[in-house]
Amino acid sequence: MKCATITTLISALALATTAAADSFKTTKSYSDSDCSILSMISTANLGDEECSVSTSECTADDDGDSYITSCASSLTSDMGDYAYYLYYSDAACAQTPNEAIGAPGYETCAITGESASLIQNCDNAGNLTLKVCSDTTCTTCETSQTSTTECAPAFLGYSKAVCGKTSEDDVCFSGDDTVSLASGATKMLSELKVGEEVLTADANGDFTYAAVVAMPHPHNTKLATFMHVSTASGKSIKATKLHLLQQCDGTLAYAGALAEGDCLRTMDGDEAVTSVSVTKAEGIYTAVTTNEFLVVNGIVASPFAVTHGLVNAYYQLHRTVAAYFPSALKSTFLLAANALLGGAFLTSGK
Repeated sequence: MKCATITTLISALALATTAAADSFKTTKSYSDSDCSILSMISTANLGDEECSVSTSECTADDDGDSYITSCASSLTSDMGDYAYYLYYSDAACAQTPNEAIGAPGYETCAITGESASLIQNCDNAGNLTLKVCSDTTCTTCETSQTSTTECAPAFLGYSKAVCGKTSEDDVCFSGDDTVSLASGATKMLSELKVGEEVLTADANGDFTYAAVVAMPHPHNTKLATFMHVSTASGKSIKATKLHLLQQCDGTLAYAGALAEGDCLRTMDGDEAVTSVSVTKAEGIYTAVTTNEFLVVNGIVASPFAVTHGLVNAYYQLHRTVAAYFPSALKSTFLLAANALLGGAFLTSGK
């Protein structure tokens, strides 16, 4: 699921770093004074010096930029899904890293100064692409690419690139894909809420309106790669390549495996696929209802990617709660827990 063996790499780096030193200072830099737009993250190895800094205070400088500092458990523990560089003092990049510097992954434009910005992201081959831009819209940029296997000279000594995550790792629909409400209106998935009733289908192809019991992904604007699948009547859907769509014979197929001439179930009957292309869009979303399948942009689809049966069984708990305690599904705690656990479960099979 990750770039090459990223999870293993990061875990090994973290263990090696922890063994060599026990104090790390993390600085999260923001391009606004409220610490809401994260532009860069860096962690420094303090060696024997004790890290003792605030973990939550947002401090703004005279230029309106701001930062939050904290103590980390390792050099990479706060890096999460960022694309970043580890810096070393030796030319083989074999000793304990001194510092890690990263920026948001995907094609996210991170503002780093009054008239500067950058983009860092990774591809599936494990190459990190860095775009350093002379404007704040990431339109005038110089691009370089580094392999994660390469130890190269850098301004802090030597460096190796690390891929935290790529846009290929995400699963689900685009945030601007729509569902049909019981009122007759349509609504984008990015705006849908638990409790609303949307058009759904069961395994036999019968349609009914059913209540949303879970929104596994929290609100987001992640730029992701989608398969744009169109049908003969002009319907189309944007789904990640491992998302499952229902074929005319009732079986499920990955969006990335479909081709012209394949047949999909829609709200208006069976329709032939007329084109499949790759596109980029913001937001990754899905919705789980009391029924088994969603109807997205008029096309019948599983709410899930990779494997339908296993994840569908997991969400039976939400359906049971909806049947007996529907108001509980809207509690702040359950919504937060569902975003954390449900989102992780959706991608666990990949």
